[in-house]
Amino acid sequence: MIRLCGLAAIVAGVLRGIASFIPSTTPRIMVLYFFTDVFLLFGSIGIYGFQRDEIGLTGTLGFLLQVVGTLILITRDVAGLGSGAYLVGALMFAAGLDLLAAGSWKGKRFPRWILILWILSTIVLQASSLCDMSPPSEMTLRT
Repeated sequence: MIRLCGLAAIVAGVLRGIASFIPSTTPRIMVLYFFTDVFLLFGSIGIYGFQRDEIGLTGTLGFLLQVVGTLILITRDVAGLGSGAYLVGALMFAAGLDLLAAGSWKGKRFPRWILILWILSTIVLQASSLCDMSPPSEMTLRT
């Protein structure tokens, strides 16, 4: 089961990569987001299941934040909620990932470089949230 969840995490990453090249105005983009977020949820479950005994309270709280954040994202995908729901879900997921990485550092089940990349990915998310998600030629900083 954990291997299937690991595969789900990989599929989520590939789908997210594909989605980054598709304009958000494309019809049915929410379907792609939905599948990305569902695979992300199962990937998170697998990561937690793989190391749940070693990550302590910090990692467990991180996992719970990830799950709630992902469920908000999935609800947004299905119900067509606004960008505020995306922001809340994405920030909860990112905070959860940071806490899970901290717990995983203690657990020593993952190589350190993976945990560092997890944390760096949340920093990139924060930096990108300062910019419009317009095409690169029109990207401006929000004021």
